[in-house]
Amino acid sequence: MNFLTGDASNDASDGPAIWAIVTSNLFYNNGRALQAAGGERGTDGGTVTLDMSGNVFRNNGTNFRGLGGAPVTPTTTVGNRLDLRSESDTFGEAFSNVSLIAGAGETADEPQDSELEATFLQSHFIRDFAETPAEISIIGGSGSHNRAKVLIRGATVRTSDGVRRRGGFLIQDKLEPGVGTSRARLEGSRLQFIERNQGLPAPPEHFFLEH
Repeated sequence: MNFLTGDASNDASDGPAIWAIVTSNLFYNNGRALQAAGGERGTDGGTVTLDMSGNVFRNNGTNFRGLGGAPVTPTTTVGNRLDLRSESDTFGEAFSNVSLIAGAGETADEPQDSELEATFLQSHFIRDFAETPAEISIIGGSGSHNRAKVLIRGATVRTSDGVRRRGGFLIQDKLEPGVGTSRARLEGSRLQFIERNQGLPAPPEHFFLEH
């Protein structure tokens, strides 16, 4: 993550940048296995570009947490961005599995103008218990003008033995109702999402199960 790199001018035109490739790893038995943040603690104009592939997440409290921007009071974060691509990653059951928040703050003013754009291709989620929390959550956040846009294609949800299961999916604009002007959107139509993924909630006539 980028942090402590902005100043009082809130100039987001020339912030710090991180590029990372994370592939073929086992993230096991962690409180939070992996986190990426475009900017925290006063960062302005920070970007993180993260390319993940072939990783396995098992027995973690949180598998992955992605943030566009996240202030720590009293600093302000402005204009930060996370670009994420995940392909063929496997996510085990977790209290918080894949959590994506464009702007994670506590007020209607912070963070400001954060962006999170993510693509998940051929993601595999393991679910052995019905009460397991949602596999993916996408939240615009709090603060002002934070935006999350996520594409999900080819996702599957199965038990450890390979039996298809219904999974959980959450998407909402605001972290707290009525706080901020943030927004979260799926890329593509709802019908495309239903047709091209398996295991997430859908109407009974099309239950995200593979044909």
